[in-house]
Formats: sequence, structure tokens, C-alpha cells
Amino acid sequence: MEIKTIKDIVRAKINVKRSIFIATASRCDSVEDAKEFISKIRREFQDASHNCWAFRVFENGQISEGYSDAGEPSGSAGMPILGAIREMELVNVAVVVTRYFGGVKLGVRGLIDAYHSAALEALRMAKVVRLKLKNVYEVIAPFEKYGEVKAEISRKGGKIVEEIFENEAKIVYISDNQIVENSVKIGERFVKL
Repeated sequence: MEIKTIKDIVRAKINVKRSIFIATASRCDSVEDAKEFISKIRREFQDASHNCWAFRVFENGQISEGYSDAGEPSGSAGMPILGAIREMELVNVAVVVTRYFGGVKLGVRGLIDAYHSAALEALRMAKVVRLKLKNVYEVIAPFEKYGEVKAEISRKGGKIVEEIFENEAKIVYISDNQIVENSVKIGERFVKL
């Protein structure tokens, strides 16, 4: 499985009838990451009229989505932000759109357009990266076999991401398939193509 996500945090600002909309987007690799990011932006802009948000994350074998209108009329903010993420075909992304009310009511249609436009503006500014889901394996090797095991993983295209040396050598690697015979699959991880 491959996904598209963004590399860094990006921010865009638009003005709509004197209201200021500031969209902040970030890569988030779990629902927990997304919630932490949303909380951080809400703290940063705690004086704002609204901090509306949406996220779309691949976790536990499925895509999880969430959104909030944060006090705006129902369906006028969170869903349009999520719509922008979907429109860009992105996953593992959270977007918070902060609004400073400018004194002119926009109506539900105006809010939908403003929140969607702000989110889309930030996402279009972001550097998009493609990631592929690969398996994560762990293998325990006696110290005298450590060099052989490490060489075999590298030779067959695996990427070693962690090595722990205690009574024996523990090697954690990423690969499409099991490379070393006594490896145990311990999870999955997205890696850059």
C-alpha cells in the first residue's frame, strides 16, 4: 500500500470579508499525533474565535478520520477541511483552520467555502511525499552471528532501523517480506519511496 502525505508543517492565511483564516497543516502518523498537533495549535491561537480541524490517518490497517466545527454552525468547518484533505488524496495529515472573526457574518455557504479554501491553500503549499507500507521485523542473533545476519538483511534489501545489544543482538528491520528465517513481524511502518 502506498500513501501520499506532507513532509513538514505549513501555514497559509486568507482574508474573507475581514475575517482572517489561518490554516496550519502537519504530517501526523497516528490519531494520537493528530490530537496532539490540534491541541498545540489551539493553545497557540487560544484568542481566536474558532479553531476548527480535521485529520485523516492510516492506523491499524484502516483510514481513521475526524473533524470538528469547534462552535461554527454544524457542517460548515470541519467537513470542508476534511474535504480538502481528501481532495488532495492525502493521508497522515491534520489541518487546523483558525478564524479571527472580522465582524461580517459569512453564512453557512460562506463558511464552508472559506474553511475549505484555507485548508486547500495550506495543503497546496506543502511538499508532498509518497510512502509505502512495509513490515517491521525483529530478529535475535547470537553475537557471533550478528555480522552475518546484518549482511543478509542489507543484501536482500532490508533496512535496519534499530540494534540493541544485551545478552544477544536484537536487530529490527523493515522489509516487504521476512528476510531472516527466525524473524518475527512486530508491526508495519510507512517508509519514503
